[in-house]
Amino acid sequence: MKNNYIVKLSDCDTHSPIGNKAQSLLFLHANHCLIPETYICCRDAYTRYLSQPAETRTAVHDAMSKILGSDKCYAVRSSSNLEDGRQYSYAGL
Repeated sequence: MKNNYIVKLSDCDTHSPIGNKAQSLLFLHANHCLIPETYICCRDAYTRYLSQPAETRTAVHDAMSKILGSDKCYAVRSSSNLEDGRQYSYAGL
């Protein structure tokens, strides 16, 4: 996998710096389940953001600009380990 902050799920493997939900999607993809074309913001972006927020924001924006097209619709799944609990999922709120 390239050292990018936004990566295509199909370019990832089990050693990629992606979160648990992305690993689950990767498992489904590897087992021939139909999932939409998926892009992931890697853990590296979060780690770098802690020390260089402005530069990381620009890098993520630039990476997304190369992928996203204004002629398409997208679903965004926001998630972190702090959003989900045992009883409730707050992802995306």
